[in-house]
Amino acid sequence: PIVRDSWLMYPCFWLLFGSKARLIMDFKRKLPFLEEEDIKKYYEIVGGINRETDLNSQCIDFILHNIVGNIILDVGCGKGYLINRIAATYPHLTIYGVDIIAEEHKKGNIIFIRGPADNLPFEDKMFDTVICTHVLEHILDLDKAVSEIRRVARKRIIIVVPRQREYIYTPDLHVHFFPYEHDLYLKLKLDMDKIRIMELGGDWLIVEDISLV
Repeated sequence: PIVRDSWLMYPCFWLLFGSKARLIMDFKRKLPFLEEEDIKKYYEIVGGINRETDLNSQCIDFILHNIVGNIILDVGCGKGYLINRIAATYPHLTIYGVDIIAEEHKKGNIIFIRGPADNLPFEDKMFDTVICTHVLEHILDLDKAVSEIRRVARKRIIIVVPRQREYIYTPDLHVHFFPYEHDLYLKLKLDMDKIRIMELGGDWLIVEDISLV
């Protein structure tokens, strides 16, 4: 923390972002006052250096083997890595991906929609399985986003968040942190009787079964 919460991080950010380093380091301080378009610009900047996916292989494998139903939604789908994997494994499914920076289009059995995680443009209980991976740690109104995920889910919800300590300066633009299991219950308002929590490859994976009938 002595290093991660100080301006000693500036050289690392300069290597990652060049002249935009100071802008990224100010992200958490400015976030409460940013408009949606401003936030999108931040993610467009950071998106250029991100890996193809933030998911580890263990989480991907679990998700691919635990989807239920025929209509699937990936909330915060990014560039579509996970839903492309799902579509390749289950070509008979109808798969939606929603993201604030998505370009709306259809690709095979995948439909990309632009929209925020805390105001999903879908009807109630529209999807059999709703997946949300490495997204909630970015959302300012966490309660609203979780409520929206539950609203559109009919059978199962799968959530993945990183197990990570809080720092002031992080290149991933996270605003929520879940270092311990109790953080999941407190911040995501989880019902102990309805969920399973597991730690896979340094991430928390949560399964909530609403109804499998």
